[in-house]
Amino acid sequence: MVNIVYKIHGDIPEAGLLFNVSVDSEKLTLPEIQQLFPFEGKFHFRKRLNDSWLDLVDSNENLLTDDMSRPPVNSLEIQALVLSLPQTYVEKSAYDLYYDAVETELSRLGLYEDGRQKRVVVGSIREPKSPKSPLHNYSSADKIKSMKKEISKQLPPVESISLESATGHALNLWNTVKTTASTIHQNVRSQLASKLSDISEENLSLLSDDLSTPFSDINPRHMAYLTDLWNGLSPKQAFQRNSSKWKEAGFQSTDPTVDLRASGVLALRAMTYLCEKYPDRSQRMLQANKTNVSTNYPFAVVGINITLMLADIIGLKDAKYLSIQSSYWELFENRNSFYEMFCICFLYLDNIWTSRKAVRGVFGKLMLEVKSAITSVLDRSPKMISELRSIAAQAGMM
Repeated sequence: MVNIVYKIHGDIPEAGLLFNVSVDSEKLTLPEIQQLFPFEGKFHFRKRLNDSWLDLVDSNENLLTDDMSRPPVNSLEIQALVLSLPQTYVEKSAYDLYYDAVETELSRLGLYEDGRQKRVVVGSIREPKSPKSPLHNYSSADKIKSMKKEISKQLPPVESISLESATGHALNLWNTVKTTASTIHQNVRSQLASKLSDISEENLSLLSDDLSTPFSDINPRHMAYLTDLWNGLSPKQAFQRNSSKWKEAGFQSTDPTVDLRASGVLALRAMTYLCEKYPDRSQRMLQANKTNVSTNYPFAVVGINITLMLADIIGLKDAKYLSIQSSYWELFENRNSFYEMFCICFLYLDNIWTSRKAVRGVFGKLMLEVKSAITSVLDRSPKMISELRSIAAQAGMM
């Protein structure tokens, strides 16, 4: 996830105001920077480079990296120099600008189909033609218009908006837009929240139990889980309870169960599912990362962290899921849904780690990126594993 910070510059009273937008991309070019910029007008863009500003003129340059041998940056500061502003800002009412900007922000949140298109100033908000998820069925236009009276208190009369101050008012509108769109998004999710079915609740309960259950050598099921994971990690070797092979697989000691204290046997089962469903890919990941160096990630540590991350998202600890409203609970009527989510996240992290030539120092940032990505996928309310995978693919996770 890349955070782009725009700063308005120019000979206008409101120069210096900031706003930001986040995108999930490994490459950003000047045309995309222009497309993501939410205000109409003619602007010259510059990129901060250390203590100076670099004029952006090359449309093909990847602005996220200055050196092809380095991974892309996670934050980009852009200076937008005002060259000219269209008469549109003066002729259109503040409400028209507001409605249209809300549509753009709702697109970014997944409530509209064409998320990153450059907005066009129009007089009313439009509903999408072909919905992609139940969120699109909600009448956002009605919700926005119902807030018009309240918003009017924050905006100047149309006749008082001059060409010079238009950009400043647009920035104020944008801040209000982000708050309103976020509120609408939460309201939509709340209205669409599905109640836990008996099947979903039972499956989530089993996952919660596995998370809180410590590994026990005298439990035959636990030993079977551990043996299954060994067979997935080292399919050509006989099972060994304690072995240096566990350390090659990313555990911190020759006894793998030491690392399972926080995740119980759930991480054990999740990694086994990954190895069984994607045996060839799992072996490639293991072989590529078995050497303990900073440019490799420890397979088991990643698996445990992803397990804990997903458990936190869906509220497995202390059965918090019972008090969480969600639009994707139907997904958990399939007992493998958690493990499918685990696979999607693990393979996605491996992809971005490899493509960016990451090092262990950025592991935390990559995990936050994975968490943001899978949360966005779940926000699209998948009901079945096939739909989960389809939405994840659309989001670039697969």
